[in-house]
Amino acid sequence: MAPQEETDTKKNLLDQAEANAFLQESKREIAKAYPDMLERLAPDLGVAVDNIRYSTWELGTAIQEANVDIAALLARRQPTDGVSLGKIAGAITFRLARGRIVHFRDPANVPTTAFLIQDLAALVLSAERVLRAGVHEKDLLEVAYQTARRHANQETLGLCFDVIVRDS
Repeated sequence: MAPQEETDTKKNLLDQAEANAFLQESKREIAKAYPDMLERLAPDLGVAVDNIRYSTWELGTAIQEANVDIAALLARRQPTDGVSLGKIAGAITFRLARGRIVHFRDPANVPTTAFLIQDLAALVLSAERVLRAGVHEKDLLEVAYQTARRHANQETLGLCFDVIVRDS
């Protein structure tokens, strides 16, 4: 690795204190932005906004589980190694995607694409609120599908987000 690349890579890493401060801010932003994100994504997926319900308890639980995961990630790292924003975004996305946050008032009246809304919301929120990257939601549809119907773990999502950070 060239010296400049190493410096650029280190610049994107957070130590434990930075990560904890960042997480406190990001958690509040994500919880506050979640309902607006669902409303924003609904038309693209053909879902009527008035048919969407979400559980604040499940949302809070998912955010708390992400905190536990990130604390474990930080504990595994040497203090000088740090953790990338992409890895933090991956942990948050994974937990927001896995919780039973989004429900439909009338499940019989949703299009076949409706199942993607929770996963897509998790991806877009992490990209925008954690990475501060302007990623169009349509560019994340395939990752949302993989997260929802295939297997995408925190580490894989973290790598996807690391690429987004690198290419931004």
